[in-house]
Amino acid sequence: AKCQAAGAEIGDWRTAVSCPLFCPDNSHYETCIRACDSSCASFSTMQCTRNCFEGCRCNDGYLFDGNACVLLEKCGCTHNELYLKAGETIFSTNCTGKWTCQGLDQVIYEETACQDEEICILQNGVRGCGRREGQCKISREAQ
Repeated sequence: AKCQAAGAEIGDWRTAVSCPLFCPDNSHYETCIRACDSSCASFSTMQCTRNCFEGCRCNDGYLFDGNACVLLEKCGCTHNELYLKAGETIFSTNCTGKWTCQGLDQVIYEETACQDEEICILQNGVRGCGRREGQCKISREAQ
C-alpha cells in the first residue's frame, strides 16, 4: 500500500506468491483501484484520490455500499456528510424529526414525536425514541 501511495507499480504480486485477496460477492480483485471507484458514495460528495491501491472492485452493474456490492438502485444517500444505506433512518438530536434514505441519494424528512411513555435517547449509537428507564433504590428503614 505504501509503495502504491508513493506511485510505484506493484504488478500482480498476489498471484505470483499465491496470496489471494478474497472479495465480497459481485466483486473481483484488481491491482489498481481508487477509493471512489464503483462506490455508491461516489455519486454524492466523495472526492477521488489520484493514487490507486490494490483491492476489490464491484462487477459491472454493481457499486460498493459499505462493504457489499449492490445494484445501483439499492445505493444509499448522503445527508449532512453522513452516508445512509437505503431504508436507513436517522433522528434529530431531540427526536422531533427524522430523515429516511429512499435510495439513490433521495432523503425524505418527516416531523416526529416520541410517545408519552418514551424519551429521545441514544441506544447502541443510534438515536431514537425509547422507553424511559427507571431506577430503584433500596434502603433500610429505621426500626
